[in-house]
Amino acid sequence: MLWILLGILLLIPFQEHSWTLLGDSLPEFLPQLTAIKVLGAIGTVGAAWSVATKRADLRSVDCAATRWFCVYVFAIAVAAIASGATSRAVARQVGVTLLFPVVIVAVRGLSEVRTVLYGATVAVLVGLLFAYLQYARYGEHLGIEHYERNYFALLIVLVTPLAFVFARSQQALLPRYLWYGAFAALLVSALVTGSRGAFVATGALVVLMALQFARHRALVAVLGLVGLVAATALLPGPTWQRLLATTPVERFRDTGVRASTSTRLGLVSAGVRMMAQHPLVGVGLGKFRQVSGDYEELRANRQAHNLFLQIGAESGIPALLAFCGFLAALFGSLRSIARRALFLQWHSTSEWATALQIGLAGFLVSSLFLSTQFEKLFWLLAFVAIVLHCRLDSAEPNADKTAVRVG
Repeated sequence: MLWILLGILLLIPFQEHSWTLLGDSLPEFLPQLTAIKVLGAIGTVGAAWSVATKRADLRSVDCAATRWFCVYVFAIAVAAIASGATSRAVARQVGVTLLFPVVIVAVRGLSEVRTVLYGATVAVLVGLLFAYLQYARYGEHLGIEHYERNYFALLIVLVTPLAFVFARSQQALLPRYLWYGAFAALLVSALVTGSRGAFVATGALVVLMALQFARHRALVAVLGLVGLVAATALLPGPTWQRLLATTPVERFRDTGVRASTSTRLGLVSAGVRMMAQHPLVGVGLGKFRQVSGDYEELRANRQAHNLFLQIGAESGIPALLAFCGFLAALFGSLRSIARRALFLQWHSTSEWATALQIGLAGFLVSSLFLSTQFEKLFWLLAFVAIVLHCRLDSAEPNADKTAVRVG
């Protein structure tokens, strides 16, 4: 099962690429057959078999975050039944939900947690290498012919703090410097994507990492932000020009960027109106794009470009509250992991939890500008955190890490 999960991780940065497409002309519920869907189906069957044969126990991850996730899925399902849903959105929600039992079965101890976290970071680094090859070939933006740049930047944001703590934990100099190099490459690459949301999220990462790991926190945070702005101005790519065009200064005016900003403000207005008119069950899962033009005058119907707005508008305020409850419980679990791991004198595990907090926080900052409710890497790392938290709660001081198992 662990190998299946690692295969899914490796495919996530390439899921939009044509070579992962295995077939077309499937039923409407699954319009395309992709490699990641095949692995997900195999993993789901394997997880179901493990539960049925009592090799894994889903009750072993009974905690606040798990319960909030179940409430969130239930609220999404009720809203979809009441107000309808698109087949694509249903398929994506089912895929995300079924990842949880796969993670429970595959990740049973600290060794598996370590493997998954390293696997996630390496997968994004491999995707980044391919992205640079495509960038050199086409010369437009990082992620061209590979992955939509804004969402590719999200993957980078999620794993950047993990690369940093992996570097800190290395005893040998060569692996340490290699991981620091990977960290620097990820940090810089988030700026090269041209995503304004990624720039803001990277700034949040710099501040949070300075506050968590630096001795002179305020000084390092300020210097980090100054360096971030300077690097953005000097690096190739459209990020700096897009940021300048966002300002009201006329000399930096860019019609395309101004139009994009205006459209997003219109989408916020449309989303708020949807929630006001359909507060309990929303307009329907996956239907924001279809109906956005009915609530606001737009050039073209679009997604909400805001995670929280999209959930509230499509599935209602109860689903949005349940999602916020899940996030609160998830970050509470990660804080608990960090404290408990320090108590057990497992310093690397504590830093993993801290890195996950920072990466997920950066992801959510960027999600204020994107619709990201089905991003697999976010959910996968969240589920790994839940599994780890539930087991560490019962671990004893000075216990052998290899003996810590789930289920």
